[in-house]
Amino acid sequence: MTLSELSVKRPVTFFILFIGIVGIGVVALSHLSPELLPDFTFPIVGVFTSYPDVGPQEIENLVTRPIEGMVSTVTNIKEISSITREGASIIIVRFNWGTNMDVAALDVREKVDMIQKFLPSDVEKPMIFKFDPSMMPVIMLRISGKKNEVELRKIAQDKIKPLIERIEGVGYSEVMGGEEREIRVELNRLQMEARGLTIDHVVSALRAASVNLSGGSIERGNKEYTVRGLGEFKTVKEIEKVSIPGSRGIYYLRDIAEVKDTFKEKTSTTLINGEPGVVIMVQKASGYNTVRVCRGVKKEIARIEKTLPGISIGTMMDQSEFIERSLREITSTLIQGSILAILVLFFFLYRFRATGIIALAIPISVIGTFIVMYLSGITLNMMSMGGLAIAAGMLVDNAIVVLENSFRRWEKGEDWKSASIGGAEEVTAAIMGSTLTTVAVFLPMVFVTGIIGIFSRDMALTVTLSLLVSLFMALTLVPLLCSQTFKIEVKSPAEKVRNKFQKWWEEKVLFNYKKYLNYCLNHRWTVIVVMLAIFIISLSFLYPFHFVGMEFIPRIDEGEISIRVELPVGTKLEETENTVKKIEEIVRREVPEAKVIQSSIGGAGMASIIGISGGSYRANVNIELLDLKKRKRSQWEIERILRHSLSQIPGAKISIGGGGMIGGGTMGGGGAGMRMGLIAGAPISVEIYGYDMDKAKQVAEEVKKIIAEIPGTAEINISMEEVKPEVQLQVDREKASS
Repeated sequence: MTLSELSVKRPVTFFILFIGIVGIGVVALSHLSPELLPDFTFPIVGVFTSYPDVGPQEIENLVTRPIEGMVSTVTNIKEISSITREGASIIIVRFNWGTNMDVAALDVREKVDMIQKFLPSDVEKPMIFKFDPSMMPVIMLRISGKKNEVELRKIAQDKIKPLIERIEGVGYSEVMGGEEREIRVELNRLQMEARGLTIDHVVSALRAASVNLSGGSIERGNKEYTVRGLGEFKTVKEIEKVSIPGSRGIYYLRDIAEVKDTFKEKTSTTLINGEPGVVIMVQKASGYNTVRVCRGVKKEIARIEKTLPGISIGTMMDQSEFIERSLREITSTLIQGSILAILVLFFFLYRFRATGIIALAIPISVIGTFIVMYLSGITLNMMSMGGLAIAAGMLVDNAIVVLENSFRRWEKGEDWKSASIGGAEEVTAAIMGSTLTTVAVFLPMVFVTGIIGIFSRDMALTVTLSLLVSLFMALTLVPLLCSQTFKIEVKSPAEKVRNKFQKWWEEKVLFNYKKYLNYCLNHRWTVIVVMLAIFIISLSFLYPFHFVGMEFIPRIDEGEISIRVELPVGTKLEETENTVKKIEEIVRREVPEAKVIQSSIGGAGMASIIGISGGSYRANVNIELLDLKKRKRSQWEIERILRHSLSQIPGAKISIGGGGMIGGGTMGGGGAGMRMGLIAGAPISVEIYGYDMDKAKQVAEEVKKIIAEIPGTAEINISMEEVKPEVQLQVDREKASS
């Protein structure tokens, strides 16, 4: 017994089955995680080592080269590259696609641990990271109010950050901006020399005095008490009273130093709409859903804001908004496509009952697809939803063939049961062949490796699964509905209109079609030559004329623009801040669509998360635009205007690009920054290898001039940075030893 015969003869069983499919499908849909892109991890591991206040040449010899040499013994490595700058070493290890990155990260960590004891003693412990999209903040919060920078940072650090990190799915949060409290001990060298004290004496005394120690336990009466020695400092006066034993006696710290309750030296600044502010960057934990995490954060900050009078907490960047908007647009496209398919079908059939069957088959097929998507681990992202939108038109193909064939047999006088069963069985082989042919086109995309395979997998699987589900529906649901419909003899109110349409169709369309078909059959070689000419002309649009452009992923207006600023190496933080303020003035003048302008100067930004300074001469200006519906200009038009206006700022290298999930941000900014968006680096990069850095820089300048002459190129940067100005001390060993 075939599926079609079984569904017609057991209608109650199959009705219950389809009701169950709809119910389970709705539940599966509620459990599908909405994301912008498929879940993926780049086969890249980064080793970040901080060595404060040390020049790049020394770091390269003492840190970068030893770690590179040890890490290079790990298997499956495709390439190792490094970026060495003042105070930091960044080693990027690229593995072959398909490598288990959990195992690879452990192997790299093991090798780094082996070499660590051979590194300088004052080097901070290297940090190993997998390059995961979850490293990017999913939401950024801005804190403002009638408080100074110190109070704002303290509120963000003590009252907001801990509550945010308690939310399920939040992996890490980082506070940027404001001023941090610091207790500074300024030593008097003359007073120390007079008492025979050194800096080591002072450091040892402070370290020993500021500590809480456990002293075990004591019994008193019928109770037992824990003994603790409380020595941590609570006031500046306590620090001043610290006793320092020396070779000539015991002295107090106040005798040789001045203790100040002040603030840390500023290495970075955060501006929000031109005013100093505090920002909290929130990262999600790996494996959690972006939309749900962002919803949880926004719900929590609404509650926190009520408990902090005079403090305003707002969002600056929210990935969930763009994800939800993108999925809404794709869902709308899917619904519109389904409605158009139903209307076109009704236009040709002019049967309400037949159109109703197809209108019911489409959503049930889509809902059934959600079940297999959930079981396959596919999320609701742009690629999978795009696959559903592509398949929307194909979902009705099989159903239409079965429906039309069943109606044809019924109109010829067959009873409702045999017409429904026979109509489906007669075309089963044809629709199976048609479906499997389409599946054969999409399914191989699942086995493509690399980044292309990651992005095409969800779309190919969704199209394949939805077509197989639609095939099952065409062989079961459609015959079942046809059999129930044929039982009811109802004269269609559109019968007259349908008859007129069929007459017009036969007299006008089919007559002309037959005439042109006869002409083509009688002039076969002419038709073949014309078709070949059209084919060749079409190919020429791709190559060699390139009329049709090629992109990995189409540009998306995310409503976020990132401006990366780099001044000459060694520029002071204050000077960089002044330049950023000029840029903000231009942005406010040229971009009335700007909703929020947030600037990170110095070490603020993604670099601060991993503890690497971005440099006082670097800055990022992030612009959040109004919603696309509320502005007339696109993001790219605004970028083009800003690129022209900002080019007039002297001495500054400025590059402009998207600042959201697709555009990506930069880690540390500048040409040497590792781009943390979808694609690492610029759209086109030219790599120059060699051992002579001066010669390499000379070649790079020549290549830059050649590329600048190519129409359409902009923002051509050389990743090699200028050396920071330094004062070199050369010791006369003979005099020093005498």
